Amino acid sequence: MFWQVSWNKFNVLKILLFTFLAGVTIFSHTFIERYKKSGPEMLADNWDLHTSKSSKAQIKENRLYLSSSDQNESVNIQQGISSFDQGSILKLSADAKCENVQPGKKPWNRARLLLVQHDGLKDRWDLPHSVATFSGTRNWDHYSKFFTIGTETKTLRVKAQLSQSTGSFQLRNIQLYPVSQTQIYTWTKKIILASWGIFSIFLLGSCFFNGKKTIVLQAMLVITFIAILIGTTM
Repeated sequence: MFWQVSWNKFNVLKILLFTFLAGVTIFSHTFIERYKKSGPEMLADNWDLHTSKSSKAQIKENRLYLSSSDQNESVNIQQGISSFDQGSILKLSADAKCENVQPGKKPWNRARLLLVQHDGLKDRWDLPHSVATFSGTRNWDHYSKFFTIGTETKTLRVKAQLSQSTGSFQLRNIQLYPVSQTQIYTWTKKIILASWGIFSIFLLGSCFFNGKKTIVLQAMLVITFIAILIGTTM
């Protein structure tokens, strides 16, 4: 009887520890700033416009405007970036809105804001490249994303695009600049990962030493905590 009561208290302790670690992880992910600006603005005013007979691209008062009435054509406003550090992290952000954007046949045939990496031979569409994609009608909102620049990347292009879709797309306050991890984020990440690792060893060890647990349950616990650690790391 005493052993059963002690084991129940031990299980409650494990649940409380798990809840605490999960709460700290979620709080840190939500409220701790991961990156800080570490360099100057990388965009200039030398945008290139690519249109067709049924589309229009304009730049007015630092605002990009794209429209198209032909779903078989694309319209682009883009700018090449040649001065950057390979392996660096860049933040691309902008305010965007769209009106009556009708998607095309492919999943990417929408209004899009992109950072495209080119390795000297081809565009690397296999790397993350989209800040946001749009369809339908949306009011002004702010969008941003962080991109790690590949070690083989030779040039970059910031591209606003209506990709074989119709409607209108507007962008303003476009910014691109390098960032670095904040010190508080770096230390918090190390502490949280170490805590999850210790907790996993503690929990799995207690489960394996308890002879009542089946092999199937033990295997499920191992898989569950591998998934937790991978998710936390990402």
